[in-house]
Amino acid sequence: MLLLNELDHSPGAYDAARAAIGEWLSTLSPSPGIRTIGISDHVENVGGFGAGPGNVERNEYRCPCGYGTIVEEHDNILGFRDHSH
Repeated sequence: MLLLNELDHSPGAYDAARAAIGEWLSTLSPSPGIRTIGISDHVENVGGFGAGPGNVERNEYRCPCGYGTIVEEHDNILGFRDHSH
């Protein structure tokens, strides 16, 4: 997939390549998952907004491609729970 991101391409060729890779991956046995390398983590306690206190967790990982990051944010505040990647 890295090659698909670095070269100029037509949208049709890109979509065909992605479909072919997806079909090939579906023939493999289940993946054990990708382990990412942690870069940083932070927890901030929050007083809450009338429903009670909680915290907000922010975890940052190195992307498996080597060029970016993956950020997870978990809002663990009563009545306002939200998780994003």
